[in-house]
Amino acid sequence: MNLSFGGVAGSATIRNAAQYVTSRGGVVVAAAALVVSVNSALTPEEIMDLLAGTAVDLGPVGYDTSYGFGRVNAYEAVLAALGSEP
Repeated sequence: MNLSFGGVAGSATIRNAAQYVTSRGGVVVAAAALVVSVNSALTPEEIMDLLAGTAVDLGPVGYDTSYGFGRVNAYEAVLAALGSEP
């Protein structure tokens, strides 16, 4: 997953088995941790979808190679995670 933080592109991978996040961008990891802290029932794919879906789009509309899905928006991602609780 590619997201931007502070104008610098980064990447994150959410692994299925262990359900943990690795990243070159600590902000992406922190946002994912906040999402999990409010809804631990989310799958790695759902976490990725929340982070991508709530990111602030930068550059060309949609995914692009400069900014990925956009700037991570932890606040909106956490709100979305709260709304998707079972």
